[in-house]
Amino acid sequence: MNRNCSHLSLVSVVLAALFAVGTTWADVPDLARLDAVLERAAEALGGCALVLVHDGETVYATESGDVTPDDSIAVASAAKWISAVALLSLVGEGLLELDAPLSRLLPYLADGGDPDFKAGITLRMLLSHTSGLPAVVPSLYAPTLTLAECAERLAAFPFDTQPGKGFRYADLPM
Repeated sequence: MNRNCSHLSLVSVVLAALFAVGTTWADVPDLARLDAVLERAAEALGGCALVLVHDGETVYATESGDVTPDDSIAVASAAKWISAVALLSLVGEGLLELDAPLSRLLPYLADGGDPDFKAGITLRMLLSHTSGLPAVVPSLYAPTLTLAECAERLAAFPFDTQPGKGFRYADLPM
């Protein structure tokens, strides 16, 4: 991995972790070092942009090179930990269950299907990459698709294995 990319990933992980435990902007040190890391990343990557929003207010914004804050950039596996934290927070609050069938929330998973197959996918299976979802579904990469459209297309796509029966690390299973 490019050293600048790893620094940039580390910066985002540290900031997210700080705010997850209740840190406020008053507790965050001077962001001059972040500016230096982002400048090096922009030189190496041809550009970068970062916008940090706290309580609905932009508290830091920078851009350089060919990238702006309005650009759409695939984050792939970099979003897995954020998704896991958000989902497990909802589990902790009792709003989601790790072992309940997701078809309760996404009825199209159960439409015309075997209850032990797609309808039986659980959040635990998604988080552990054992949902049976395929590694790649090319039709999901259209930038104009909504999240609901992606989920419906994914539910209609043939799965690689029965949920809970095999491990496959990829972007989709999470």
